[in-house]
Amino acid sequence: SIESMQFICVFDPTQPLKSSGSDYVAPGRLIGFAAFSLTSEPGSMVPHVYIYEVQVRQGARCKGVGTELMNRIEQYGREEGAEVALLTVLRVNELAIAFYQKSDYIVDETCPSQCYHNERAAYHIMSKTLVACKLSYCCDL
Repeated sequence: SIESMQFICVFDPTQPLKSSGSDYVAPGRLIGFAAFSLTSEPGSMVPHVYIYEVQVRQGARCKGVGTELMNRIEQYGREEGAEVALLTVLRVNELAIAFYQKSDYIVDETCPSQCYHNERAAYHIMSKTLVACKLSYCCDL
């Protein structure tokens, strides 16, 4: 729901913006933002972070802005007990897919192309595990 939506905005402080007709000065030019929320599937007690939007202005790309946005979202998820981060990306957005893969996101098992073998789906659902495996095995040799 919109009430649970969280936002992170990144501004370039070297480019302060003054709103026309007012004394308000923005902290800088908006160069990136992310929208996400903590949610859980019906019947599940385990929350996950769903990333709705990550956008970085073209001139600010490849400078760590997107990576910092993702890191902060993932850290928030860990602090709130989320085990997984999920997002949806259009299949034609190859640059975004490469970015997410570089950030250790994989095509999720719930993606239509995975669970229904629907190669015509226009999007991928991608996910990343946020917690280390809790299982440990002991062997006496």
